[in-house]
Amino acid sequence: MHIGYASDVAIEVTRRCNMHCAHCLRGDAQNMDITHETIDNFLDGFGPGACIGNLLFTGGEIMLNLDAIRYTLQAVKRRKISVMSFYMVTNGKEVSLLDELIHAAIDWYVYADDNELTGIALSHDPFHEKLEDWGKIKRTLSALSFFSADDKNMYKQSDIILTDEGRAKDLLGFKKRALVISFPEIYETNNGELDISGCGRLYLSSNGNIAPDCDMSYNHIDACAMANVSDKNWVERFKQNCYEENPMFANAV
Repeated sequence: MHIGYASDVAIEVTRRCNMHCAHCLRGDAQNMDITHETIDNFLDGFGPGACIGNLLFTGGEIMLNLDAIRYTLQAVKRRKISVMSFYMVTNGKEVSLLDELIHAAIDWYVYADDNELTGIALSHDPFHEKLEDWGKIKRTLSALSFFSADDKNMYKQSDIILTDEGRAKDLLGFKKRALVISFPEIYETNNGELDISGCGRLYLSSNGNIAPDCDMSYNHIDACAMANVSDKNWVERFKQNCYEENPMFANAV
């Protein structure tokens, strides 16, 4: 069984981070990078000529493992998997790696078929470290037509709503929203391939776990894992767990 189409895919390239933000829903960073083998095992779950609607590269801080972003491009090309759009978010702190990030983003832009939803965002809000080179970082990334600055400094504290996950649980004085996990909709096509769409997301974590959504702590991602790509039948297992109650998920939230 293979995936023919997935509307929303996320690849967690690392759990390392060079910041320690009080609002981080991930929780504490972990010394973990995704491997080439894990990426290959994941993409082997897609059939020949498969299509990904939008591909999100997330972490951790993505610039700490740009190799994984470049390798994923090589891997989808080898398998002739089309990607319509992609999205990346960085905190910009590793200024020395900005040129590499830009080159990787341009290579992805050239490969993507549509780029309607393509973007690269610079996360910069009241919880992040104040970077002396912020202006330079922003100007550098502005060379990309699909760049946007996620600048929340103009927001009032009363306007900020945090997901009650990770370190945000201990952050006082802010509105919190409970964790809500959306599950993808799965359809089996006439040729036996899977069509994965809907509000959920096919999320590949650095350790190979597959989760149905993105915006939760590392602990919950692992506890809610519906498959691991080290299992050659991970696609079938993921499909089964989307239809059946996952006891690990029930215990997690």
